[in-house]
Amino acid sequence: MILFKKAIRSMLRHKKAYISCIVLMALGVWTYATMNTALLEIEKGKDGYYKEQRLGDAFASVAQIPKTALTYLEAIEGIAQVDGRVVETFRVIMPDYPDDVIKLKTISTIMDTNNRRLNAYVRDGNDLSSIEDILIGHDFYQAYDFVPGDRVTLIIRQRTYDFTVQGSIYSPEYVYIVENINEFFSDTTKYNIAYMDEVVLMSLLGMEGLYNDLSFSFEEGYDYDDVKDELEHALKKYGLIELYERDDLFSYLMLEEEISSGRSMSTTLPMTFVAMAAVVLYLMLKRIIEQDRTQIGTLKAFGYANTTILYHYIFYGFVTGLIGTIVGILISMASIGPYIQFYLDYYKIPIGTVVTDYRYYYVGGFMSIIGGSVGAYFGAKNVVKLKPAEAMRPKAPRPIKKDITHMLPFLKYILNSRGFMAVRNITRNKIRSGFVVLGIVFSYSMMVMIGMMNGFVDTMFYNQFTHVLKYDGEIVLNESVPYAQGVQSAMAMEQVNYVEGILTLPVMISNGFKKSGTELVGIKEGNYLYKLYDDERHFNLKLNKDGVILGSILAKKLEVKKGDRVFLSSPYLSQDQELYVTEVVSQSIGSSAYIDLSLLSKLTGQDMKLNSLIVQSGDMDGIRKELLYSGTVSKVESKDKTLELYETLLGSYDFIIVVLQFIAVIIGFTIIYNTAVISLSERSREYATLRVLGLHIKEVKEIMSFEYWILCFIGILLGIPFARVLNQGLLNAIEVDAFSWPSTIPTSAFFIGAAGCMLAVAFANLTSIKAIKKLDLVEVLKERE
Repeated sequence: MILFKKAIRSMLRHKKAYISCIVLMALGVWTYATMNTALLEIEKGKDGYYKEQRLGDAFASVAQIPKTALTYLEAIEGIAQVDGRVVETFRVIMPDYPDDVIKLKTISTIMDTNNRRLNAYVRDGNDLSSIEDILIGHDFYQAYDFVPGDRVTLIIRQRTYDFTVQGSIYSPEYVYIVENINEFFSDTTKYNIAYMDEVVLMSLLGMEGLYNDLSFSFEEGYDYDDVKDELEHALKKYGLIELYERDDLFSYLMLEEEISSGRSMSTTLPMTFVAMAAVVLYLMLKRIIEQDRTQIGTLKAFGYANTTILYHYIFYGFVTGLIGTIVGILISMASIGPYIQFYLDYYKIPIGTVVTDYRYYYVGGFMSIIGGSVGAYFGAKNVVKLKPAEAMRPKAPRPIKKDITHMLPFLKYILNSRGFMAVRNITRNKIRSGFVVLGIVFSYSMMVMIGMMNGFVDTMFYNQFTHVLKYDGEIVLNESVPYAQGVQSAMAMEQVNYVEGILTLPVMISNGFKKSGTELVGIKEGNYLYKLYDDERHFNLKLNKDGVILGSILAKKLEVKKGDRVFLSSPYLSQDQELYVTEVVSQSIGSSAYIDLSLLSKLTGQDMKLNSLIVQSGDMDGIRKELLYSGTVSKVESKDKTLELYETLLGSYDFIIVVLQFIAVIIGFTIIYNTAVISLSERSREYATLRVLGLHIKEVKEIMSFEYWILCFIGILLGIPFARVLNQGLLNAIEVDAFSWPSTIPTSAFFIGAAGCMLAVAFANLTSIKAIKKLDLVEVLKERE
């Protein structure tokens, strides 16, 4: 009981330092339990969703394939089932949003008692019951306040058709919905999915008995590589556009990447917090042992065993870890719901009631308590070596063999006496100084990466919309038209100042066994409005009529470089083509290939055509209104509107960045403040002596603050290469078709990290001044040292 009371008094006396340790422990438990629980629920929901709704193992897009051909495809060894669908995107007329281009990617399904080809499930409302019925994506359904029985109008083949909305729907193929893989953000209010009866959709498109999209399920024991070659050969005669496995399904890939990166963070981040708290406890207990030498000697003289005294000090770390665990669990229980919802806002996965997995609370608590106990043990383990007689007298000063001021004589020309004291203290307390530097390195690197993320998104869109897309808007056509005809038609509009045409075709590009479906963008020689800007080299690349230019994301995926040869296949090309890779353009957004339009015309065996018009205009709204109901126009996009959309969608992202930056500053402050408190307790007699000798509080403060500014400077210098190593790790780990992680860190990110660390040091120094002011000179000088 005596030792218990002593422990409580000691912890209350150093309550600020212990509270800082508890905060770090709580952060560790909170991040571990919350992130792992959320990811477990997302993963369980995803796996159950994919299995229940029979997400295919592979997918294919073709020009047209008869229903009867599915039976022959199912005869291929390893293919268990083939589902055929008609998939087409249609414009939606929304009377309350006359200026918006809204689309639904419509997928056919068979209406029967089991909905056996639905590959989706009804979220709200009713199922299909009539040929006029339609089911729409759940987010779209909610955004426009649809209820069963409402009517929605689609433009199909230049005619309008009304359908009855029966309910909302989710599909495992579209957990993350974008119109194409080159889009960075999902806007489900402008582009979503819909399901309607197969017979109706075939009839409207003039495709009776024909499919253009296939989903394959494999027999047990077979994978994509086992059936790929035979399947590809069988589908070529039906105009194969794209064939890919489930792992390359864009929405599947995005979700898997999110879960994978989350798993990595859910282990490393909590362990970092706990490790920092353990080191702080280690430093603190070392000092407490020195302060308690006389008490320890007295306890040993009265017969207390070494293990009893050691357990007494380990108790400090145990209690710190226990309180941190309790606080972390309470915060986690309150935040797990919003954290899961954050994922669900982007990934459309049905999740039932969240079942708390207490395993993560146990593991997080164990990690926190063990971390605290281990830190306390290493800080207090020397207590067993103390003998009662030795403990009764002050510890002998350590001999100083090397003095940095003698080793670096030039310091005497740039430092005053207070500066000398600060420098000596750094070299004489290497462990404590090293920990401060390590903490600053971690905080600085974290803030650099966060600052880079913020700047990366801004720069990514800035480069895309200023250097690459130099036009004001784009008019996308339903079908390709002769180049001259399309340009003349656009120039006839009074709102258009200048226009160019591009031709975009879906192709499969392969390099040996590496294949990827992408967009092949044909650009006319001498183009002005569409540039191939290299983000790393900072200049525009010129198209070469001898080959193709690949985006850096695509080139990395195919493992090709400049000078290599790739094969292009598409139903729109006269035959498979082999071309040289003339350049690889570094791009942050998109995964496309680029080719001279005249060369593309030769490959298609047709005259020069276009299917998109890029224009300069000061009145994109006027163009949109004029072409809104045109049967030949698929959509009209304004660059300004797109930027506004991205800025809106980035609102929550910016908030997360600010929160992460705040956490990084708190970490830096906690580390520096704790070491400052320890240093102050170690050197209180020294500071009191200086005060008695006539130094003002401000002058005494300068000694401590100068010491931490030096350590901050060293930490920042070491943090620069460490941040680059972290960035290289992220560069190798992130593989997403929508964007690429930059290989270089912008200078602004380094300044953001430095500013954050300096803010933490300044705040820690400010709080230390109060502690120096509170020093009771008489009491301090009466203490034994």
